[in-house]
Amino acid sequence: LCVTFIIMMNYIEMVQAWIFPKIQPWLVMGLLLILLAYGVSGGFRVVAGICFLGFIFAFWLVFMIYTPVKFMSFDHLLPVMTASTDELMKGIYKSSFSMVGFELLFVYYPYIKEKQKVLKYALIGSGYTTILFTVLTVVSIGFFSHETLMKTIWPVLSMFKILRIPNLERFEFIAVSFWMLIILPNICVYFWSAVRGMKRTFNLSHKKTILIFSLMIWGVSIFLESRTLINTITDRIASGSFILSFVYPFILLILVKFRTKLIKRRSDS
Repeated sequence: LCVTFIIMMNYIEMVQAWIFPKIQPWLVMGLLLILLAYGVSGGFRVVAGICFLGFIFAFWLVFMIYTPVKFMSFDHLLPVMTASTDELMKGIYKSSFSMVGFELLFVYYPYIKEKQKVLKYALIGSGYTTILFTVLTVVSIGFFSHETLMKTIWPVLSMFKILRIPNLERFEFIAVSFWMLIILPNICVYFWSAVRGMKRTFNLSHKKTILIFSLMIWGVSIFLESRTLINTITDRIASGSFILSFVYPFILLILVKFRTKLIKRRSDS
């Protein structure tokens, strides 16, 4: 639920910065929550359909990096292989929040019919995300100078500013609008997982949980206007996401191995 809130707040800030500077966050949040609640209330099949359509409709944005690639300076990528292990680990930790989401497989795995194919397609999805994230990182570093990149909040959207399409002067307006199709599958899956978790843990109905969670998120968005505070909350949630996504599964693996050996010893004895 916290990840859902942070993704939506960061998108609202993007809308304020690029399209509507004076729009109120609670208004955009309310519109997004109506769309989110409508999709999640339809069940996991509807959520899966939203994820599929979001991928199809937003896939064309990937090809928009062709123009920034032509203006890249490969000198910005040099020198290679000079980062220390500590710097590499810090980079992995900082970028982990952009890579999380695969851990939700633990939640919706029971709803998948052909479970024998889960591993293959999960690896394909994770591989595609990793490759795309790597390509965008390399292009951003090559396109911007080090000083400019340090001051740029949304490098990908900033690169879209150089695109020129006939009869369309500000392409980034289109990119920000289509960006909602990129975040919509993410927030739908996270929100559905939170609702499903409340159902399994406390036996609360889906409709009541959706209403309660939507009011909670909308209420917090009214009082949370400080960008500094949002950044702090994002960092805290990113740390928690790193632990739950990359550390917790290994702990589960150790516990399962230990339990399996313990049961085997008892059955042998």
